[in-house]
Amino acid sequence: MFAFALPMRRCPFYNLLPSAALLFAGGCGGGGSNTVQQPQVAVTIYPAKATVRVRTVQPFTDTVSGTTNTAVNWTASAGTIDQSGNYTAPASMLSGGTATVTATSVSAPSASASVIVTVTATSVTLSISPTSETLKAGFSQLYTATVGGTTNTGVTWSVNGLPGDTSYPGSVLNGTYTAPAPVVTTDTYFVTATSNADSTKSVSASVTVTPLENQEQQTFPIKLGASGVKRQQSERL
Repeated sequence: MFAFALPMRRCPFYNLLPSAALLFAGGCGGGGSNTVQQPQVAVTIYPAKATVRVRTVQPFTDTVSGTTNTAVNWTASAGTIDQSGNYTAPASMLSGGTATVTATSVSAPSASASVIVTVTATSVTLSISPTSETLKAGFSQLYTATVGGTTNTGVTWSVNGLPGDTSYPGSVLNGTYTAPAPVVTTDTYFVTATSNADSTKSVSASVTVTPLENQEQQTFPIKLGASGVKRQQSERL
C-alpha cells in the first residue's frame, strides 16, 4: 500500500488581512462607550429658611458644586437682595407673608436653589450679659449677646467711654473685651452690641477698669523712685 502526500495550498497573506482587521476592530473598545459624563452642577443656600422683620437684613450664603465657576445670580420675589447675598425685607408686610430668595448658577442657569423667607412685623430684641463688670487693667471679660425676632443673630461689637472721655477704652473682639493697660485711675467704659439685622437696635454693658496694685497716679515732676515699694526710702534721700 502506498501513501501519497498531497501538497499544501498556500493562502496569500493578503487574504488574511480582512479577518485580522475584523479581530482588531472587535478587540479595541471592548464594546464600551467613550462618552465622558459631565459632573452635575448643584446649588445650595444657607440658611435653608429665614424669618426677617420688615426693613431689616438677612445675609445668605451659597455653595456651588460640579463646576469651577461658583458664581451665582441672586434674586428675590419681594424685598431686595444684592449680589453678595444680603437680603433686605420690604418696608411693609406681604400679603402672603413670605418671599422667595433664589440663587442661580452662572455657568449652568438650569441649576438653582431657593429658600422661603418669612417676613414679620415682630420687633428685633437684643440683650447682653453680663450687664456690668469690674476688671483689673489688662484683664479680659467675655460678653454674650442674645438676638430675637429674626434668624440673623449676628451683632457688631464696639467699646466706648463716657462722653468727653478721651482715654483709650480697651478693645473688644467677638464679644471678648480686653481692658486697657496700664491705667492709673479707675474709669468706666461701655461694651456695646449692635444688631446686624436692625442697626437701630443696640444694647450696652458697663465695665469699670481699675489699676493694678502697683500702679498709682503721679504728679509732675515725678521723683525718682516715686512708685512701688521703694517710694518711702527714696523720699528720705
